[in-house]
Amino acid sequence: MNVLSPTSTGISHGRLTIHSAPKALCSHIDWSISEVFGFPFRGEWKVQPLVAGSYRLDLPWQGKIGSASHLATALAGWEFLRFEITQSARLGSDGEFYRFTPNLKMHFSTINETGDIVVHENHILSTISHNQEPALLEEKLYSLLGLPWDRELEPFRVAMSEEDFHPQNTVSI
Repeated sequence: MNVLSPTSTGISHGRLTIHSAPKALCSHIDWSISEVFGFPFRGEWKVQPLVAGSYRLDLPWQGKIGSASHLATALAGWEFLRFEITQSARLGSDGEFYRFTPNLKMHFSTINETGDIVVHENHILSTISHNQEPALLEEKLYSLLGLPWDRELEPFRVAMSEEDFHPQNTVSI
């Protein structure tokens, strides 16, 4: 494992959870993770019981600020994945939360220090001004919060927690 010197700046941490990936993509995903963090990586993939022929990976990480967006960009090219990536907020910068499902594609949220989703004023005002009908406004506000993604990913989160899935791999630069 590479160790950062105390003079390093712009370091953050987070979690990558790939809820389901076809077996054929696992080695390609490992390669993408290696590219983002700059050293060889081989994940400890577990069988995903909710999707036949699928595997999952849960990975705490430490790396440069922006690693979450690089991971999300690299993984979003494979439409059969379900994943979540967080990058924790740090003093002076917001955190990031990416969610992806084959059905809904990518969702991005800004998160604060406690992990709450932050919806900025301009997003809310724009949503209100473009969606005057109450039912449509409600749908768009739920979308801003990522609730449709939560609905699709929740069964995978529950299955993972029920099996007490706690891998030991941590990727750091």
